[in-house]
Amino acid sequence: MHASAVKKGRHRGRWSVTVNLKSTDRVALYLVKMCRIAHVDSQAIHAKLLRQLDALFNLAYSIAKGEVKQLRDDEGKEYSVTPQQREKWARLAAYTAQVMQNLSKGFDEKEFQMDLKKLERMVDELRRKKAAENDRAVV
Repeated sequence: MHASAVKKGRHRGRWSVTVNLKSTDRVALYLVKMCRIAHVDSQAIHAKLLRQLDALFNLAYSIAKGEVKQLRDDEGKEYSVTPQQREKWARLAAYTAQVMQNLSKGFDEKEFQMDLKKLERMVDELRRKKAAENDRAVV
């Protein structure tokens, strides 16, 4: 680097500094950079959410289809899956597929949060039903 280039605030080579940018141009550059970051991050988040939903769908679908014969409750005890439970797992798989489809069309965070809450309620219902059946079996 030349001494004269350092004095003027510039140097030659791969790192060049643009000195006379207007503040509006700087703002525009910052916005472009932020949009790129947001776009890349949102794509990564979008892909990760779809992978997680796909895993949930595959699990629910395999249980509903009868490929999974035994499940384990919160205490670690295994139990057979009843036809009624398989039906509920099928509903969970179907709704998960709808959420995946909605997410593929476009990401609306508010709508997605509502979809996740509904999925959580469905899973909680499956857990409560199993707990109630265990309580009846013990009594």
